Amino acid sequence: MSTETTNKELLRGGQFLVKETLSEDVFTPEDFSEEQKMMKDSVKEFVDREIWPKKEEFEKKELCAYRRDYAQSWRTWLSRYLRSRRV
Repeated sequence: MSTETTNKELLRGGQFLVKETLSEDVFTPEDFSEEQKMMKDSVKEFVDREIWPKKEEFEKKELCAYRRDYAQSWRTWLSRYLRSRRV
């Protein structure tokens, strides 16, 4: 019984543009799993709801004292969201 190990060279950044590369070795957004796509959508929804409305305040750094509250808000929302998605 033999095990075959494939050593794939890890490409970083835009190396796929300047090195000879197989198309199968280039990771694209289409390669995300369903779970990864759901996480992306969750983060986008959170940012749209919690961050963009307070953009000016963040840029002025007036909300630094409230960082912990936003982190807790995010964790709570994400936890509820993930529980609602369980089958």
